[in-house]
Amino acid sequence: VILTENVNCFGTCEAGVSGPRSTTASGCECSIDEPRVVRIETTPHPTYYEYVPGPCIQMVFQEDGYAKTVSMIGNDVDTMCADARLAVAGTNCCEDRYTYGWSNCIFRGERVTYETAKMRCEEEGQRLCTAWDYVRVNNDCGTDSQNWGDHPASGLKFAWSDNSCTVQAQIDLKGNVALIHTPIATSTDGKTQHSVRKRVALGSGTFFAVLWDNNNWPKSSENCDESCLVHESTCVCETVVVTEAVFDGSEVFSAEDMLNQLHIGAPDPGIFDDGTYDVCALLVCDRLKDQGIIVHLRTNWP
Repeated sequence: VILTENVNCFGTCEAGVSGPRSTTASGCECSIDEPRVVRIETTPHPTYYEYVPGPCIQMVFQEDGYAKTVSMIGNDVDTMCADARLAVAGTNCCEDRYTYGWSNCIFRGERVTYETAKMRCEEEGQRLCTAWDYVRVNNDCGTDSQNWGDHPASGLKFAWSDNSCTVQAQIDLKGNVALIHTPIATSTDGKTQHSVRKRVALGSGTFFAVLWDNNNWPKSSENCDESCLVHESTCVCETVVVTEAVFDGSEVFSAEDMLNQLHIGAPDPGIFDDGTYDVCALLVCDRLKDQGIIVHLRTNWP
């Protein structure tokens, strides 16, 4: 992404074309979700900055409706699930009159959210490809690097598809959990269904430890439970994400209560820009200070 002096992201974007794109639409850095490297035109030589996103806690299980299938580009295709709200994959657009799709990008290696990818294709009179459409590699977008780059892990490997995806939990006898991704085919039209990436496939996923209420989890030796299926010595279970407050402010709690019941970390509020978080000044928060607890509230949180 090349930033010019006349960037105006409010209203009309006046910046120049910021990189190659496989369609005729003009590129503009104001329309991207996240940059990767930014070039500032300085004298006598340009200066390059790597974009480092702010700290964020990302959950391994998405709320209902946010899991979409991303698929690899090229001949050797794997699929997996991704959170539609995150800029983690590229854009593949297809037309029914062609037997293949192509990548759409503002700059090489661009990653966008699902909604941005969908909008890009619709603006060109196209649709997002399904996970089973063939998409050719694209030098301008960087999808060629996965096959011909200096390193086999380089390049833009995955792009959004219009297929939903489900995330299950595979639970071993010790209570460890592995993610199981299952892309949902709307219509393959006779096309071969691609394999799931091994690290999130049934029987080959990566297990990690979790905290179970009362150390109680489904066990294959006990025939799992009603929401699970037995798979060898493990249970494969459906997942439902529920978001709720552990403490609602109706009573004073101790630091020990917090440590025992809150298990999701968060970045230090002090590392964010001034005004992002404010120290809570409510009466209940003042009472918590006596317990050594300082509550920070997100400013203008919706």
